[in-house]
Amino acid sequence: MTLLGFETEEIHDVVRILTGVLHLGDLEFCEKGDGSQLSDLDVAEKVGRVVGVSVESLQSALCTRTLQIRSETQIVLLRTDQAFDCRNAAAKALYGRLFEWLIRRMNEKLFVAHDAQSIGVLDIFGFESFDVNSFEQFCINFANEKLQQHFTHHIFRMEQAEYATEGIDVTRIEFIDNEESIALIEGSPGIIRMLDEEIYIPKGSDSSLVEKLHKAFFKSDKEQ
Repeated sequence: MTLLGFETEEIHDVVRILTGVLHLGDLEFCEKGDGSQLSDLDVAEKVGRVVGVSVESLQSALCTRTLQIRSETQIVLLRTDQAFDCRNAAAKALYGRLFEWLIRRMNEKLFVAHDAQSIGVLDIFGFESFDVNSFEQFCINFANEKLQQHFTHHIFRMEQAEYATEGIDVTRIEFIDNEESIALIEGSPGIIRMLDEEIYIPKGSDSSLVEKLHKAFFKSDKEQ
């Protein structure tokens, strides 16, 4: 938020409202006559303090409903189950309005006026295998392997390393690492480099490339 240029007061307000939403979830109600009332005034005071309302106003908003009938105003008492529903609705409303405000403010901060604007769409092919795989398909599948490597690195390796640094005890998540596949394709030697070299050889051919790949990467059952 600081990088986006939010004011310190705005950031504090966001945290304050989120705190109010969390404390709202801790509010409890008990029966009072035909209606209900807040049962824990300490929590109610916390809510009122962070959202900027008094406990009396909070009590009135959550435990009663105002009906306007012609020129008359009538206060209807809410049962405890209705008060809980009202509490949940208030929390959702606060969170929803905060979310919409954040989106609007981020759009305002990120918007840069240009004479011409455009939207770019990246369409990623899925990993595919055909009876005959062309060089184009090879490149598509390799791109997908790189994207998968980026995903596993950030989601699994970096996150788990951060947990370990902070001393958080978590069950280690096992995942399939495609690093060997990436190295096979783009390493040195790698399929791409050997293919590039074969192209520039005067008598280069498919069979010659396959023979070189076989010598470079084939391992017998004993070697494996």
